[in-house]
Amino acid sequence: MIGLGVCWHLLKPYVKGQPAAPKLVIGSLIFVVSATVPEVLLNFVSGNAKAAEQIIEELGEMIGISIVLWGVLQLLVAREVRLDFPA
Repeated sequence: MIGLGVCWHLLKPYVKGQPAAPKLVIGSLIFVVSATVPEVLLNFVSGNAKAAEQIIEELGEMIGISIVLWGVLQLLVAREVRLDFPA
C-alpha cells in the first residue's frame, strides 16, 4: 500500500486533470483488494470454496490490471504519445 501511495504521488503531476485518472485509481484499487482480501478469506474456507476463491482472486486481478492499462492507453492518447514498433 505504501508503494502504491508513492507511485501515485510521483504520477500525480502527469495525470492531474486527465480523464484517465479515475481509471488508474479504480483499477489499482480493484487489483490490490482482489489480491489481498481473498487471501485473508482463504483461511476460513475449505473444499470447493478454495477453487472459487482462486477464480475470484485471479479474475479480480485481471479486471483491475485491464482497467489500469485502459487508463494508461487513454493517458497516452491524451498526451499524443506515438509508439512506433519496428516490423
